[in-house]
Amino acid sequence: PDKAQEKPTEGVVADLGPGRIHPETGVVIPIPVEQGEHVLYGKYDGTAVEYCKDEYILIRDDDILLAWPGGSMSVDNVRPVRDRILIKTTEKSDATASGIMLAPSAAAQARVTVGQVIATGSGQVAANGEVSPHAMEVVPGDFIKYRDYGGSEVTLDGEDYMIIKMSDCLCKW
Repeated sequence: PDKAQEKPTEGVVADLGPGRIHPETGVVIPIPVEQGEHVLYGKYDGTAVEYCKDEYILIRDDDILLAWPGGSMSVDNVRPVRDRILIKTTEKSDATASGIMLAPSAAAQARVTVGQVIATGSGQVAANGEVSPHAMEVVPGDFIKYRDYGGSEVTLDGEDYMIIKMSDCLCKW
């Protein structure tokens, strides 16, 4: 499963549409990034198109994981988008939480699903188009347990992080 994990891709926002329309209310949901910002999105997200002999990727706003003003992506300049959370993962262990030792092959395949919240997005978008920060039930500094195989791995400043949706958070402390 770790080998099959999709690696995110980065790009620069060339242009934006007006936003998407909420299917039940008809309210236009604004785009969470601005033209010229750099974004991180899933490797298989979007559709490639050619326009005026240049290649572009059309991606949905829900596929954007992180945004930053420009330059290199680092922990200090990225911001999670909407209901995304940036987590510094804990180290892999050769034992379970209850103390049972794992075989080397099992320990190598074990996926870390615990970490510390580094940054959170602005919150979920409600049916009326407004961002609800109350849906973000964690704050930087909290430790969380999240769903197995949830989120996307990313390396920032040479260290491993995860980007997950708030809905993938199982508990905090």
